[in-house]
Amino acid sequence: RTQVPRRRRVLRVGLVRMSGRDTLESKHVRVGRDAPSRAYSAGGGGGGGGAGGGAGGSYVEQFKGAFRVVVQEMSHEEIVFDLIGVDAAVANALRRILLAELPTMAIEQVCIRNNTSIIQDEVLAHRIGLIPLAINPKDFQYWEEGDKATTFNALMYHLKVEGAPAGEEGGDADGEEAFTTVYSSDLVCDPQETQKEWELCEGYGPGEAPPVHGDIEIAKLKPGQVIDLTCYAVKGQGREHAKWSPCATASYRLLPQIEVDTDKVRGALADELVAKCPMGVFDIEDLGGGERTATAARPRDCTMCRECIREPAWDDRVKLFRKRDHFIFSVESTGAMHSSTLVYNAIEMLKEKAVVAMNALAELAGTEPYPAPEDDEAAEGEGEEDAGAGAGAGGDEEMEG
Repeated sequence: RTQVPRRRRVLRVGLVRMSGRDTLESKHVRVGRDAPSRAYSAGGGGGGGGAGGGAGGSYVEQFKGAFRVVVQEMSHEEIVFDLIGVDAAVANALRRILLAELPTMAIEQVCIRNNTSIIQDEVLAHRIGLIPLAINPKDFQYWEEGDKATTFNALMYHLKVEGAPAGEEGGDADGEEAFTTVYSSDLVCDPQETQKEWELCEGYGPGEAPPVHGDIEIAKLKPGQVIDLTCYAVKGQGREHAKWSPCATASYRLLPQIEVDTDKVRGALADELVAKCPMGVFDIEDLGGGERTATAARPRDCTMCRECIREPAWDDRVKLFRKRDHFIFSVESTGAMHSSTLVYNAIEMLKEKAVVAMNALAELAGTEPYPAPEDDEAAEGEGEEDAGAGAGAGGDEEMEG
């Protein structure tokens, strides 16, 4: 067992104590040469950009005055946004929901008819299960172990590829041997009954649900080798298996803030500071009259590597801070959902969890329960699902195979 140094243990307790008071007040964490050192309130009474600018009022009022979301970058597969005015517990709850609790569709059951490739059946099934699918999970019910596959809890796929000789269509030459590469695009969706009319994937026609990426290699076959299988995609969550997580990565970091003493960092010292930073955070600023200094031109790029303050005397010239209520979130999708949809669904789920917690407290206190958050789109989707179930009453068709 390793004894924790007394100095670091005391500092950690100090940070925890401060986080317990006035959580939404704008505070910064000072970063020293070895580890985070001390926290202090920025701006005193009226400044600092804290909750409500340091004004009084309830927690909810302060939260509403401080909370902001600013999107910095967004594409189909990645979104970077600033979450401002919240505690670390809220940011971490959002991150955990993104990784583990958003439902998606993934291949769970694989029925192999013939596999003469070099890949074992278990490995082949595992590789197929990890292929991301962009199927709308709202159209399906959860599948439990032992349930039969029906049109409302599973979607069928087929994969049948035979190794072709070199020179023929599908064959490739590797030296003197010929082989055929099996790609994820060879997975063919086979919708059953009413599924043929559903819009399973955004951007595709009814009944179409190809894999997100068609160029994922599954196996390589020599002439005569065959892979013939049927598989079923079902609804699940990332906490059961990573294949159901639509989020590849979800991380956050505190916003860096850097203060440079321009009176001390001039001339050669300014050039030295710019050269120290591996991330290119600092730039030279011309003061006129032959004088120049260094400024933090790109503080968001700072990774807190502390190279700029590692040598003696630099800790007084450059001060590094992290803003405790300003989180830079980075969310990357597997392609199963748009990155912005991931964040929206995670926030909706967080709201539902908050209502459950508030109703539990209301039950203990004997007060009225809190109303559930309204979601017109979800209500409309549930109505359509109920209508579909009613139309197919007695037609919860069991799939063949």
